Amino acid sequence: MAVELPESGIWDVVVSVDGADVSDRLTGRLRIEAEEGAARIAEFTLLPTGGQLALTDWVGAPAVIDVIQDGSAHRLFTGLVDHPRYDPATRQVTLICTDARQEKLDALDAASIEALTPGALWSPDVFDGDADGLRRAEDRLSTLPAVLDLGLDGATWLLTPWAAKPVPDHVFESVLDESLSIEVAERRSLVNEVAVELDYRFTRQRHRERDFHWAWAWPPGGPGGFCSWFFDTTELPDKDMIQRAAEGGGWSPYPQSFSWAELPPSSNPPVCGQFEVGWINPTRVTPTVLGASWTAARRMTQAVTEQYRLTVRAPQSIARHGVVTGRERSVAFTDFDSGDWEREADQGRPEGAVQDALGDWIVDHDDRDQCDLAIETLLAMARTRILAAHRRNFVAWQWPGVVPGLDRADTVRVSTDGVSATGKVAQLLTEIDFSTASLLTTVRIAVSRSGTADPVSETPLLAPGPPDTTPQASEEED
Repeated sequence: MAVELPESGIWDVVVSVDGADVSDRLTGRLRIEAEEGAARIAEFTLLPTGGQLALTDWVGAPAVIDVIQDGSAHRLFTGLVDHPRYDPATRQVTLICTDARQEKLDALDAASIEALTPGALWSPDVFDGDADGLRRAEDRLSTLPAVLDLGLDGATWLLTPWAAKPVPDHVFESVLDESLSIEVAERRSLVNEVAVELDYRFTRQRHRERDFHWAWAWPPGGPGGFCSWFFDTTELPDKDMIQRAAEGGGWSPYPQSFSWAELPPSSNPPVCGQFEVGWINPTRVTPTVLGASWTAARRMTQAVTEQYRLTVRAPQSIARHGVVTGRERSVAFTDFDSGDWEREADQGRPEGAVQDALGDWIVDHDDRDQCDLAIETLLAMARTRILAAHRRNFVAWQWPGVVPGLDRADTVRVSTDGVSATGKVAQLLTEIDFSTASLLTTVRIAVSRSGTADPVSETPLLAPGPPDTTPQASEEED
């Protein structure tokens, strides 16, 4: 919609404080500043009245400002008095007012903040889970190319994308003479490549099983067996000795896995080579043995770190401006308490375990959703950072009077002989000078530039699959 000059130069301003109309006491200047992502601020000065002043009574009082133009009232501010400033020399009081954006965000819980910022991401591994409402809102907005502001009524939250609308809300085909200014982003601020780094740490439980064998042989490496032992004087171990030895070195044998090479029963005569000898097996509570086989296990708890190294780029900007780098980094943890798990190796393979290349049985206590959320949050932050860098081009101008309905959520186009630009409103400034009866509105828009006139396409920023963190068979260490 084309913006037209007011039909007449006649306007009036109505200011209400704590329900009382103080318009006839206005003096000096009235100023209302509305910058995106910040509180709307109003400042005006009141002439003194008779009697004493209770300055503290002003603090927190509701304040409303309307401008009457062409017979219609236009709301410019709804908020409250933040603090008064008193000039003893003139006895004038200047009231600084705010829409209390920060305070209102601080009062909201996490669920309310989430409801106000759909499409944003938030990870406890990237942000502070104990942060107040304002900090939480800012954290979520760092993943979203949008701004959250209060409307002119001081109560309605508006989430507005940075991207300009296809059809502007207001079109300025003329501006106040000599009021036009242009600010172009410096090259060093045009971040167009962001390195994303995440180290994700979790607990891996490793259950290792091995088969063990022992057999009597003398001399070492000799044939062994009953007949060799029979003609030797070596003392044999009993089963208890073997079992105690099997429990050493950090291994836990499975009690039911033992098999024994026991001495043969008494017989006359057994045959040992060319000799026929009589053999009487001594009866013992714990028999001695010539050999044993068993399976034992040991358990280990390992801290595993997955490293993710990703890059978000704006290739059109890189082609035009060269690489300007940034970095987003975080560390994510999935906590797990193994308790007595390592001391319970004789209980067998853990439930849900899978076998790796080493032949071990492993259980990973990871949380893929947690890891993916942290990665995608960092990726979204990188994207938002790049987009923010490329909208640091500003065009500003002044307009005589107010523009009905114009606010920070609007898309504005300015098209004059000197400039043509379209962007979202980044700042509005309304200034009234009562001494000269002038009313000016300064409009400042942010213009996004990608470095090319061609359409820009984006690839989805999704977390990759996990890297392989299991060792290969050649890496085995007992």
